[in-house]
Amino acid sequence: MRILYGVCGEGLGHAIGTRILVDYLKKRHDIVIAAGGKAYKFLSKHFDMMRKPGARVYFKGVNVESLNSFLNNLEKYRKNLEKYYPGDQREILNLIEGEITSLVKK
Repeated sequence: MRILYGVCGEGLGHAIGTRILVDYLKKRHDIVIAAGGKAYKFLSKHFDMMRKPGARVYFKGVNVESLNSFLNNLEKYRKNLEKYYPGDQREILNLIEGEITSLVKK
């Protein structure tokens, strides 16, 4: 079986678990791992990898800066939309807007 395995790039918890899991799965499957950030740096020492952009969490000391994280990631997603989905992006943007609206209402 061919497996594409994506890993969260913020922090190392998911990356460490992924290393153990992929070592096991590679015995029977063809696996491609995609990660960004710290996870990419860690896992690329052990596996051939695909680098992917991902969300980043911004901190001030030990506190998460939620608004700063949201706005910076939103800008990154906008640029990725332009790069990977050239042309009319209204359908995708409407979907994202609906998701954001439902999160804000919670």
